[in-house]
Amino acid sequence: MLDKDVLRVVLNSTFPYLAHAIEGHILNYKAVYAVGEDFSILVSASEERSFGEVIELSSSEQVERLCYFEGIEFELKTASIQTKSGKKEYKTFFPTSLLVSSNRTWSFDDWTKTTDRGKFLMRVKTYMKKFHLEQNPLW
Repeated sequence: MLDKDVLRVVLNSTFPYLAHAIEGHILNYKAVYAVGEDFSILVSASEERSFGEVIELSSSEQVERLCYFEGIEFELKTASIQTKSGKKEYKTFFPTSLLVSSNRTWSFDDWTKTTDRGKFLMRVKTYMKKFHLEQNPLW
């Protein structure tokens, strides 16, 4: 999740250490659009790399909140991430079989140009208010 404002809402935290996120990339994967969606999914792709950021969460509730936000369409798995300080194992979200990948490469810059962030943030806030109240509510 590259949008810091969305991440703050999802985690219910001002999270001052987000400014200290570690840049990294996952080898042999790339981010593509999920079919019919405007979000990305990681797919296996030889000789590719997908860039992102690594953050350390301060509580199990924050992990639960992230899992709730990602929903049943994603599962948390361990992946080898390359950072400036070397390769290390981290948890990241991979799509389940509920999602189908497109051939279209996903771009955060394109997403920010085509998404009304204000409306999206309101949707996220409304959705996250249901955390611990509803199992897998609809977006």
